[in-house]
Amino acid sequence: MKKQKNFFVRDTYGPQYGEVVLIMSVLTIVLVRIFLSLTGYPQVGNESLHIAHMLWGGLLMILSIVFLLNFVNSEIRWLSAFVGGIGFGLFIDELGKFLTSDNNYFFEPTFAIMYGIFLILFFLIKYMQGHTNYRQDEIEISKKLQDISPYKTDTYIYSTYTKITGKIDALLENIVESNWFIILVITYFVINAVISILIYLGTYIDIELYHPKFMITTPNIIEISATVGFTILTIIGSYKLIRRERVKAFIYFRYAVYLSIFVLQFFSFLHGQLSALFGLGLSIIILMSLNHFIEKNQVN
Repeated sequence: MKKQKNFFVRDTYGPQYGEVVLIMSVLTIVLVRIFLSLTGYPQVGNESLHIAHMLWGGLLMILSIVFLLNFVNSEIRWLSAFVGGIGFGLFIDELGKFLTSDNNYFFEPTFAIMYGIFLILFFLIKYMQGHTNYRQDEIEISKKLQDISPYKTDTYIYSTYTKITGKIDALLENIVESNWFIILVITYFVINAVISILIYLGTYIDIELYHPKFMITTPNIIEISATVGFTILTIIGSYKLIRRERVKAFIYFRYAVYLSIFVLQFFSFLHGQLSALFGLGLSIIILMSLNHFIEKNQVN
C-alpha cells in the first residue's frame, strides 16, 4: 500500500520563530512611537509626498518572504523572523490611518486593536508550543534543516534568543525562591484591587454629578464584569493563601491575571494607549512567576 504524503509539514522551531516575530513587532512599535514623540513626528518626503513607515514595514515583510522562499537553512529562517517582525511592527503601527477616513495616526482605539491582534498571535504561538504533537517525519526534516547549516555554531539570533530565555528562566527561579515573592504577589493584587475601586468610584461620582443621562454600554458591562471577576478570584486566592494552600492560591491568582491580561488590559490600552504597557509588563512578570511556581510545586 502506497504511503500517503502529508500536504503540511511543520517546522518544530515554528513557535520559536513566531515568538521572535511577536517580540520584534512589539518592540518596533514601542521604539517607533517613542522616537516620533521625541522628534516631533517628522515626515519623510516633501510638500506633496509622504513616505509613511508602513511602506518600510511592507518592504521588510516582503524581504522576509523572499528569504523564506529561497533558503531553507536555519540561519535565514531566524533572520526572516527577525526582519519580518520589525516589518510587521512598522506596518501595523499605522493601523489608525487604515481605520479612519481622515487618516488619523492618533486614533485612540488603535492600541487596543493592536493589543487584540497580538493577543491572538500569542494564543496561536502558545497553542503550537504546548498542544502540538509533531509527526516523526516533521521531527526528522526539522533536524535535517538544522544539520545543513554551514556554521558549526548556532545563528546569532537563535543563540541570543536561547540566552535570553535561559536568563528569564533563571530569573523566575530566583523570584519564586525569594522570601519576598509572596509579598510581591500580594502587593500586585492589592494595588490592582485598590486602583479598580478608585477608578469605578470616581467614574460613578462623575456620572452622578456631570453625566446623569449616561447610558451603560456593552463594553462597560464587560469591563465591570471582568473587574468583579478579578476581585472575586483575588479574594479566593487570598483565602487559600491564609490557609497555607499556596499552590491552590496561586492557581486562583493565575486565573485573575489571565482575566487581567486577556480582558482588562484591552480596556487599559483603549483608555491609556502606550501608557498601559507598564501594567501589562508587570502582569506578564507576575503570570510567568506564578506559572513557574505552580509547575515546580504542583503534584499531579
